[in-house]
Amino acid sequence: MKDLLRLVTYLSIAVLLMAPGCKSDIRAGDDDSLEDDDTGPDDDSSPDDDDSAPDDDDSAPDDDDDVQPTNCGYEGTGTVLEVTPDIVLCMPETVCAPETCPPDLGTCIGGECVFNAGYEGVATYPEAWATRYCALLSGGCNGVSQLNPPDVTASMVGAAMGYPLCANATGGEAACVGIVASSPMVVGNSEETVDPDTGNLSGEWGLGYTEPSGLCYEVTGPGGTAIVASTDRCGGYCTCNGSAVQECGPCINAEDMTPNCACVGPVPGLFEDCCGMGCPTLDNQCDWCASNNHPHFDLDDATFNWVCGDEAIQGSCQLSVARFVECLEPNEDWPPNAVCPAEDGLWDCGGVSPAPEQPLVPGTDCCCFWGLTPQQDGTCA
Repeated sequence: MKDLLRLVTYLSIAVLLMAPGCKSDIRAGDDDSLEDDDTGPDDDSSPDDDDSAPDDDDSAPDDDDDVQPTNCGYEGTGTVLEVTPDIVLCMPETVCAPETCPPDLGTCIGGECVFNAGYEGVATYPEAWATRYCALLSGGCNGVSQLNPPDVTASMVGAAMGYPLCANATGGEAACVGIVASSPMVVGNSEETVDPDTGNLSGEWGLGYTEPSGLCYEVTGPGGTAIVASTDRCGGYCTCNGSAVQECGPCINAEDMTPNCACVGPVPGLFEDCCGMGCPTLDNQCDWCASNNHPHFDLDDATFNWVCGDEAIQGSCQLSVARFVECLEPNEDWPPNAVCPAEDGLWDCGGVSPAPEQPLVPGTDCCCFWGLTPQQDGTCA
């Protein structure tokens, strides 16, 4: 009888060990991320889904399984910043300048930005938000120099990850691909940034973009999930040199650059309250990016509509997930300034001026930096 009971016990254990596990699938509209069990960036830079539990043959989990990487991005020079478990950013190496260390919010000491009390950069207000700014397929997202146009980069990401562009998605896909412009601390220095220590243009700029870093962001909102290539910068609204509140492009190097009140969250030391929708006051030029007070994702139109769903009509939506993922091999040809050198006030706009303040230089694919005009020698001043 004892032998029979022992046999039954062994058979029961065997059945349990052979039972398949379950993993939920994601569909547009779900709040789950692409990898439900993984709160880190992606499989290559964080533990696999099954690493958080002991292997069948192990008596205890590996102590190293929960250790997140500390470096990321361009040649491993970026730093992982976990704002929350579901908001994980790769912060690129930057030259400390007004755009990445707003003068009223921090001080450049030894090349590093030392934040003022109460201000913690993009972790100050630990919520990720999305807005919209351009039509990807019509060339409306060509905002800064890139080796490839943003729509080409997005298409490459889609091919690599097996998702369509959000502009072509039908609604039944698990996710889609678009592009994003983020705040200066997240994308890195502008092509126009002057290194305060040398007085020269910063040689390595935009190191948070997808082309040099190989990274994209997985973002999830109330409507669904998208993978977005970082191809542009969100400058925000600020004042400098006695100006009224304006788009912050002309203030990148201004020592008195001051962000306007933020659209969400406080800016400690400047504004106790926000001035966007739902805030005590409403300013149509509220700032999303110049203060770098939260993780911000300015998406192309189709991706914004996909991610925000029914909340897209409000013009912005809060993201439940925003974390970097590996999406392409880094492009070793970065930076793209051989044809349109930054020292001449030029950037490669692909022959299309994105705004009157950035005019096309006749006979070239170069545009002038914001506020400059073409000169007879082919430069901008």
